[in-house]
Amino acid sequence: MKQNITLALDRQVLKKARALAAERGTSVSAMLADELGRMVGEEALYEQAKVKALAHLNSPFRLGGEKMTDRESLHDRQSLRRFQYPGLRPRSGLRAEAAVCG
Repeated sequence: MKQNITLALDRQVLKKARALAAERGTSVSAMLADELGRMVGEEALYEQAKVKALAHLNSPFRLGGEKMTDRESLHDRQSLRRFQYPGLRPRSGLRAEAAVCG
């Protein structure tokens, strides 16, 4: 059900609005009704997007990989390369270069 409203506009604004409505083949009232309808629709879409975004912020992000079970698993030194390959030693050339640079 449509309802009429009273609107107070500056005389020059109303004159330009009437000319614009005539160019578009419509009325000032129809132009205002369309624009207000568009604004209300955009606001509703914004509110829906806002609710969805806030819900995503409250849920944990999954970045992949394995879930760590405890602190000891995180600091497990047995999985480091030097323990996997006990014979691995630094190259002798790197030590000599470090001594020259240092």
